[in-house]
Amino acid sequence: MPRIVDHEQRRRDIARAVWRLLERDGLRGASVRAVVAESGLSSGAIRHYFSTQDDLLRFAGRIIRDEVPDRLLGVLKEPGPDPQERACRLLEELVPLDDRRRTELLVAVALAELERTSPGQDREFIDASHAGLRVLTRLAVLVLVGRAVELTPVDPLEPGLEEAAARLHLLADGVCAQHLFYPGVLTPEDLRASLRDGVEQVGAALGVRPTD
Repeated sequence: MPRIVDHEQRRRDIARAVWRLLERDGLRGASVRAVVAESGLSSGAIRHYFSTQDDLLRFAGRIIRDEVPDRLLGVLKEPGPDPQERACRLLEELVPLDDRRRTELLVAVALAELERTSPGQDREFIDASHAGLRVLTRLAVLVLVGRAVELTPVDPLEPGLEEAAARLHLLADGVCAQHLFYPGVLTPEDLRASLRDGVEQVGAALGVRPTD
């Protein structure tokens, strides 16, 4: 009886092998040969799903974009009345506080660099990442001010709230950049504290009383 192959699962297994290589060896480490060794599959099997290294990286990025919204939805459904805490938890999903999120950040950086330096390459991932993070920070602002979140805020919020979302966007990018530029200097607790301080400042500007 012929073996039934779950092609989508195999693609995901290959993509996760790429994530591990990126985390350990950087962008240059994600060669087809390295992916073959890391995944345990043959080079023919790898090329059956992805014809180039760039295709591998793009697929890894798509998986991240598929998985992160589910985590954000989980945060929004968490019980608890503290809006500042929930806003921080939303932002923390994209900050490198553990191995999973560090790998996601490295994949995102690798893809952004690929799009930035490849001749004729469009900015699909860069533009989608920027738009996705702005949606996240709008969600955080709405949670912070106690507004009901029923729809994904793709369009800009009203003046004042949109400026607050932009500040949180810069805050999240800055915390991620600190981790990338100075690995090992700042602990996850340091990164989390920076987020919380920034959220508290944005909340104060919006008239939100700090939590005890």
